Amino acid sequence: MATINRKKFINNLTERLKQRHEIIAKNNKQIQDVEQRLKHYVPRNHKEFRQSVKFTHSLVKLINSNNEQLAKVTLYQYAIKKAQLSTSHNYNQLNLAQLTKYIEYIEVLSQNDMFPSNIHTVNKIKRSTRHLYAMKLRYVYLTNIILPKSHGPKRIYTKTHIKQLKKRIDYYIDYIKGLKHSFADKYIATLVRQLEKQSKKVKRYIGSKYLVDLQNVIKYYSNGSLVTKVLKDVNLQIKYGEFVVILGPSGSGKTTLLNILSGMDTATYGNTIVANHNLITYNSAQLTKFRRDHIGYIFQQYGLLPNLTVRENVEIGSNLQTDLKKRLDIDQLLKTIGIYEQRNKYPRELSGGQQQRVSITRSMAKNPMLIFGDEPTGAIDEEMSKQIMQLFVDINKKYKTTIIIVTHNPILADLATMVIKVANGKISKIIRNSHPKTVQQLNWGKI
Repeated sequence: MATINRKKFINNLTERLKQRHEIIAKNNKQIQDVEQRLKHYVPRNHKEFRQSVKFTHSLVKLINSNNEQLAKVTLYQYAIKKAQLSTSHNYNQLNLAQLTKYIEYIEVLSQNDMFPSNIHTVNKIKRSTRHLYAMKLRYVYLTNIILPKSHGPKRIYTKTHIKQLKKRIDYYIDYIKGLKHSFADKYIATLVRQLEKQSKKVKRYIGSKYLVDLQNVIKYYSNGSLVTKVLKDVNLQIKYGEFVVILGPSGSGKTTLLNILSGMDTATYGNTIVANHNLITYNSAQLTKFRRDHIGYIFQQYGLLPNLTVRENVEIGSNLQTDLKKRLDIDQLLKTIGIYEQRNKYPRELSGGQQQRVSITRSMAKNPMLIFGDEPTGAIDEEMSKQIMQLFVDINKKYKTTIIIVTHNPILADLATMVIKVANGKISKIIRNSHPKTVQQLNWGKI
């Protein structure tokens, strides 16, 4: 197949596509004619009902014939698009950008009422269609012939049976719709795995004047048969020393964006450059080393070890820094954060706000380039929230550490030098703030 002339291959498929469309158009006309006859034909007795069965059998046969033709149409459309995108005769080998466009094309195609090009799925559709029309016939038979002649318990039973049939009919209609799209989902899942594998081979180190530089980043989550696109073509640049707040509703993709920036997860496609490391090329072990050397992460639930004291918890964070010169003095840091007096206490002896302070101190001890906070004020009250946010502002100014916080709270955006708004997997807006407010100036009453 690789040696076949691409232009000739595309012309051949286009001609077949045209022939299939002609057959489908002819079938559709016949289907409409039969449906029109059945629409105005209500059987009144058993003889008329047997006549309607003949109409229904011919209708099912035509619909199943269309299933097969539409399946082939889908297959040809996929093949033509792949051949058009490919720059060589071997149209099974697409580069990263081409493969991304191909997946996007299939995503768009699968939104239409198409049929899958997998013959196994087509056979399922055919069987389900036969069941569906058999039940529809049964429904008409019970409603128009049996029910009018029924009385007493038999009438109640017939009505119950009709309701059950209606539910089954609705189920099969939805089931058939789902089958029509199942091949596209599985095919996309296969291509996404291929895309992730190829993305590991791009340049590992890319020089950038920005601390964070995302270029055309796409993120899919897949379970092998179903694919969800979480981030869609994200471009983002963050300078050194910024105080960044990421805002967005639940499901918008902001936590996924944070995980990719922090090396907790990898993108499917695009350059994800953080501190001149292209994280998309890293495996799990390499990402762990990157986080150890460059990243501090503050969780909403603190993540402190309960059997260690405050100071021992902070020492764990400090020991992650292999360069001893970069480590910050733990006692001085505890004094700065305001929990020096609690250094020998255990987490269970501290309030929620104090535990969050320990969590922040632990992430600061190794003197990272970036500190990430995932809803750091989500589990504490207003007074503690003020203190925690003041800590972030002080750390950003004193140590020039870049702070990136994800939150649902729009009030906190006024503290930031850069606000990123995320919606539907995209960055909808970026706001630069040259004069951020102080913690005391925030309108906390609106929270």
